[in-house]
Amino acid sequence: MLSERLKEARIKLGLSQGEMALSLEMLQAQYSNYERGKSKPSADVLEKLALKHKININFLLTGKGAVFVSSELEKDLLKFKISKNQRILIETED
Repeated sequence: MLSERLKEARIKLGLSQGEMALSLEMLQAQYSNYERGKSKPSADVLEKLALKHKININFLLTGKGAVFVSSELEKDLLKFKISKNQRILIETED
């Protein structure tokens, strides 16, 4: 599940929930809700996870692949842009 994969990545980074939340510019309670499955991160949050922590979005959403991105090519593949005020629905394979 997405919530479990978020926690796994955070622990592998050696960060507390508070530290992860701070890096994503959100409250710890909001990040905690992601790890408890109470809410799902937005595309903006997923982008921050990829860019700031090199977390593989494919791993988060599907459970497939490595937890972290290692090559420059893979990093480029993870970049995506969402227009301001555009809403998208993210489906995960849980």
